Amino acid sequence: LDEDDIDKFNEYLYKDKKPVPSGIDALIGKTFQVIETKDDKAYIKSDADLWEVKANEPLKKGDSVEVKSVQGITLNVIKK
Repeated sequence: LDEDDIDKFNEYLYKDKKPVPSGIDALIGKTFQVIETKDDKAYIKSDADLWEVKANEPLKKGDSVEVKSVQGITLNVIKK
């Protein structure tokens, strides 16, 4: 096999592979429970990390939320 054949084989092998989200992007689409609210802010916990979340409606402790996007270090969520 020459180098061109190997390149073609790799293209074929990996053509349908999508990158696996990592870091903060891996939180998008996941559901969490609000664990704390303070001063009109709400927080969720993912592994050992505490994240501030924002929603279009008031959140209270125990609410389930789904992460829709990331803005800086704040997660934009919707109430489930």
